[in-house]
Amino acid sequence: MLRMIMIVTIIISIVKMMAMIIMMMKKTTSSTITMMTLMVVVVIVVIIMMRMMMITTKMKMIVSIMKMMMMSMKTKITLKT
Repeated sequence: MLRMIMIVTIIISIVKMMAMIIMMMKKTTSSTITMMTLMVVVVIVVIIMMRMMMITTKMKMIVSIMKMMMMSMKTKITLKT
């Protein structure tokens, strides 16, 4: 139970960070730098999740993160054009 609460709080904080990064992305022209920071954040998140979760949920998390990454890449491409 406690572990679940911890995971939830971590996810919420990560989402907040993501939102902030996206906002920064919109403001600044250096979207590549923000993309790099996003990548780093995602990697760290994945590592944390690996430590905490079971294998099945791990796989789900990785898949969803990959989907999110693809989406953000797509939006980046659309923003550039």
